[in-house]
Amino acid sequence: MKFDNVFPGNIFEKSFDIFNKSNESIVLKINAICLNQEFETLDEYVYSLRRNTNYDYNEKFIVLLQPYKNI
Repeated sequence: MKFDNVFPGNIFEKSFDIFNKSNESIVLKINAICLNQEFETLDEYVYSLRRNTNYDYNEKFIVLLQPYKNI
């Protein structure tokens, strides 16, 4: 998922759902990758993923998704 123009000081969020339609648990590895070279060189934390179950903000999550469940 790519975001259009996001400038320093602006907050942009995008929500999406993932549903496991199989009979088996699956492991998902979700990474946020900054494609803006100017932002990558900053010492500040300028991008993250938000996990809505406990409001953790990180650049990556690993999730075990049970059969017929969604996140």
